[in-house]
Amino acid sequence: MFVDNPDLFADKFRVKSARLLNWNYSQSGFYFITICTHNKNKFLGKIVDGQMKLSKAGEIAKQELLKTSEIRKNIKIDDWVIMPNHVHLIMEIKNQPIVETHCMRLKTNSPIINQIKPINQNNRELKRDAHSASLRENGFKSRQIIPNTIKLFKAAVKSECNRHQLFFTWQARYYDRIIRTEKEYWAIKQYIDNNPKNWQKDVCY
Repeated sequence: MFVDNPDLFADKFRVKSARLLNWNYSQSGFYFITICTHNKNKFLGKIVDGQMKLSKAGEIAKQELLKTSEIRKNIKIDDWVIMPNHVHLIMEIKNQPIVETHCMRLKTNSPIINQIKPINQNNRELKRDAHSASLRENGFKSRQIIPNTIKLFKAAVKSECNRHQLFFTWQARYYDRIIRTEKEYWAIKQYIDNNPKNWQKDVCY
């Protein structure tokens, strides 16, 4: 497989990917996900001669990752790699209807909100309603398949590490990229497969 730019994805997980406002993260498709450990600590193992040697925490992460497709039949872990301080994976959501959400996030400091002065209504109540709408949207997003699956995976790894008295913690957020073309899919897949041997060039090294 020839890739026009082999460094295309080298920096993708350094910048937080904004969740697309009108994208339903339960929609069928392929998603490139990166989950990092807290402060890039190398909890998950080390690279030896271009191959990943998993630590105990890394083995736990592997087992929980493999369980994901077994537990959730509408999800397939298409490809993955566990690195010393992050996990890359391609997650496929299968057989979901195409649904587009149309939500607007309203902030309490929005100039539009502040300019509205409805009759017989306190401005504080209006701001509170807008803030509640934002919280409801965040709650809706967190229940979608991608965010919920990542949340449960991270929690399961953390819980199992605690059970084995292993100090381990994840970075609070994760990074996603919606894969839109076949060319992009194969480029990302190659990037994942080559990650261990390219470790010393990795920005997280």
